[in-house]
Amino acid sequence: MAIKYIKTYYGCDFKCGKHHSQKEKHIQEHEQTCWFNPINRTCKTCKHEDYYIDDNGVDIMDWNYATWRDRDCKGDGGNLMETLHELLDENKISYVPPIINCPFWENDEYPNSKLKDGLPVFPSCVKQSIPDEEIPF
Repeated sequence: MAIKYIKTYYGCDFKCGKHHSQKEKHIQEHEQTCWFNPINRTCKTCKHEDYYIDDNGVDIMDWNYATWRDRDCKGDGGNLMETLHELLDENKISYVPPIINCPFWENDEYPNSKLKDGLPVFPSCVKQSIPDEEIPF
């Protein structure tokens, strides 16, 4: 008869669906930076996020028809998003990531969430693509 082994896995409390681990410590570390954690004030938890599918305007039956996911801000964070879209157009980044610690972040479920000390932060994939002096804040 076979022996039944049971493994315990931990998942992100913010249900991002990306991280699971057998070690609770790894998940706790992830949750500190998770884009779905309202404390991090990212686009993913903001009421101003506009996440949509865009295309290149070519007929859908054409061989070079393309679609992609895009992110924009319906609030005052639009100037930060413009910077990200410029980097995308210059092929310095491959997608528009959420902004972390955005000063324009709003969420009706968490109205008392305070801005962390410091300025907004672009995720590491963006920081690697542009020098610090070109970041618009």
